[in-house]
Amino acid sequence: MIILDETLLIGKGSERWCYQHPKMPELCIKVAVIPPKPGRKPQSEREAQYLQLLAKRQTPFTHISAYFGMINTNLGIGYLFRTVRDIDGSLSQRLEEVQTRLTQTEITRLMSVLRSYMLQYAVVPCDMSVKNILLQKGQQDSRLVLVDGVGNKDFIPLASYCLPYARLKIARIWQKFLKRLNLELPKPSLHHYSEPISTQ
Repeated sequence: MIILDETLLIGKGSERWCYQHPKMPELCIKVAVIPPKPGRKPQSEREAQYLQLLAKRQTPFTHISAYFGMINTNLGIGYLFRTVRDIDGSLSQRLEEVQTRLTQTEITRLMSVLRSYMLQYAVVPCDMSVKNILLQKGQQDSRLVLVDGVGNKDFIPLASYCLPYARLKIARIWQKFLKRLNLELPKPSLHHYSEPISTQ
């Protein structure tokens, strides 16, 4: 069993808290702090199942945090994910914490790259928010990584298997997200994106 405490806490969400793995710095552990609503799967379980589906499609986990299975902790079942760190080894910061330091041109470029990635690989978000996106600083460049709010929570998960429909859904979610940020990106041409490899 992995023992977690406040010294390992690296992030708080509305339903889950995220802890640094005490022995493996490349991993973090998400633990539920409130039970799911009646009749609904836990958020971590839904997210894990969706990320496993993406892995079967050979989706590159360049802009989302990869999932590595479950583990027992003193706080209950934990879900293992890749920890997002900058080139210097420090934890990447949330976009909401750093966006005021970025120019409009930088934000537009970073957002455009993330949206293109999600459309190309049909990565459906269930909650697009600057709280769920980290800015990962590299040697010469930076990128946005979506670390929470990934997955299709529809009762009939058509977007998980019908990729053209998934892209329509992604485009609509992004349009609402950009409107909240008062940010504009050129409208994407969904016919431009090819189908990702599937091993199903």
